[in-house]
Amino acid sequence: MKTDLATMSTRRRSIWSLFFFLLLTLSAATASAQDFDADPNYDGNLSQNGNTRLQKALGASIQGICGEFIANIPNGGPTRDDGSAEGDLFGRCGDMVSTANDLPGNSGPTPFSLGLTSDELNSLTQDIAHDDKSGVGPAPLADGAGQMVVNNVSERLSSLRAGATGINVEGLALEQGGMRHPAIYSNPLSEDSAAGDGEAPRWGLFANGDFSFGDYGSGADQAGFDFHSEGVTAGADYRILDDASIGLAMGYAKESVHYDRNGSNSTDDQLNVSMYGTYYPDESWYIDGIIGYTHHWLDTNRDIRFPDDQRTAKGDTDADELLIAAGGGYSITLAEGFDFGPYARLEYKKLWIQSFEEKGAFGLNLSYEDDDFFSIISNLGLIGTYATSTNFGVITGSVYMDWEHEYANDQRNVGARYSADPNENTGWSVRTDAPDRDAANLGLSLTAVLQGGFSIFADYETLLFYDRIDRHEITAGVRIEL
Repeated sequence: MKTDLATMSTRRRSIWSLFFFLLLTLSAATASAQDFDADPNYDGNLSQNGNTRLQKALGASIQGICGEFIANIPNGGPTRDDGSAEGDLFGRCGDMVSTANDLPGNSGPTPFSLGLTSDELNSLTQDIAHDDKSGVGPAPLADGAGQMVVNNVSERLSSLRAGATGINVEGLALEQGGMRHPAIYSNPLSEDSAAGDGEAPRWGLFANGDFSFGDYGSGADQAGFDFHSEGVTAGADYRILDDASIGLAMGYAKESVHYDRNGSNSTDDQLNVSMYGTYYPDESWYIDGIIGYTHHWLDTNRDIRFPDDQRTAKGDTDADELLIAAGGGYSITLAEGFDFGPYARLEYKKLWIQSFEEKGAFGLNLSYEDDDFFSIISNLGLIGTYATSTNFGVITGSVYMDWEHEYANDQRNVGARYSADPNENTGWSVRTDAPDRDAANLGLSLTAVLQGGFSIFADYETLLFYDRIDRHEITAGVRIEL
C-alpha cells in the first residue's frame, strides 16, 4: 500500500511539472505554423532569442513540437529520450527550450539547460536548420557544373563557324564570334584547305574538360559556401549544309559544396545530353541554338553539434533540369588578323528537385518538400580576336566581356519538417536569397590550330560585379575534323 501511495505521489509531481512546462511551450505551437514569408512575431524565449528570421521561425517550431509532445503524454505518446526517434526529438527540443529559459532576463523551467550563451544557442539553432539545403541551386550564376553544358557546347559551335570557310593563313581572313566563349578555331590546315581550296570536312569530333571554383557569401537567410566543379563533354556533329551544322554532345560533371558553418557539405553528380546547331550564312553573322537535359544525383551531409552529441544527417535525392539557349553575333574586320563585334545570348533553365528524407541523425532528421525554380538569363557582350600564323599553325587570342541579366530566379521557400514529429504540422521554410539581377563575365581564350585537322585551346572566365558570388572557370579541349 505504501508503495502504491509513493507511486501515486511521484506521478502527481510529474503531471504538475509537465503541466507548467506545457503552459510555457503551447503558446508557441500555433506560431510554428506561420509561413516564413510573414513577419516572424513569435512568442517564447527560444524564438525571441533568434537574431534572424530563420532562427526565430525554427525556435517557434521547436517550442511547438515540445508542446505537442507534452500534450500527447497522457494519451500514451512518446516521452523524453525513451529510445525512439520521437523521444529523441522530444529530448532535444526540451534541451533547447530549457536553455533559452536559462538565459539572463528570461524565466521558465530550466531542468535540461545546456548552459549555452545566447550566441551559442543561436548557432545550435542554425545547425539543426536546413539553410544549407537552400544552397541546392541557390543561384544559377554560381552553378559551375550546370553551366559547363552551355560553355563546352558553345566552344564547339565557335569552332564549327570558323571551320566553315577555313582560315586563310596568308591573308588571315578570319571568321569569329561565339555565344559564350567566342574563340576562333578552324578546319584542318592542309596545304589545300589553308589556301582556301578543297572541301571542308563534314564530320567533326570534340572533347572539352572544364574546372570551375568560387564561393557564395552568407546572406540573411541562407548559408554561405565554397564550391568547385569539374566535368568533361564530348560530342560529334555533321555539316548538313556549307553554312549549317548540327550535333549531339554528352557530358559528366560533379559539383562539390562545402558550407561555411559546421562542416556541412553536398555533392551533385550530373549526366547531361544536348543537341546543338549553328547557322552562318556568311563570315559576318551567325545564330546558334542548344537544347539539353541533365539528370542530377544529389547527396547532402548536415552536421549537427549539440554539446557532447555530434551527428550527421545524410540525404540523397534526384533532380531533373531542362536547358534551352539561343544566341547570335556579328563580326567586323578592323585590320588584318583583327576582328571585333557584338554577341548576344538568351538562356532558359528549369530545375525540379524531388522531396527526400534524411537518415543518420535519429530524431533530428528532416524531411524536405519538393523544390523547383527556373532562371532566364540574357548576355550581351563584345569580343575582340587577333590571329597570327606560325610555322606550325595559326595562334588565335580572344578577349570578351558581357553583361549578364537575370529575369527570374526569384526568392523561394524551401520547406522542411522533422521526420519524427508525429503531428506533421510544425514545419518551417527557409527563404533563399534574392539574386543580384546584373553581373558581368570577363574571359580570355587562346587557340592553336595545327596541321592535320587537330586543334587545342584553353579558356579562362570570371564573374564580376556580383554581390556575393566569386566564380572562376577554366576550360581546355581538343578538336578533330574528319
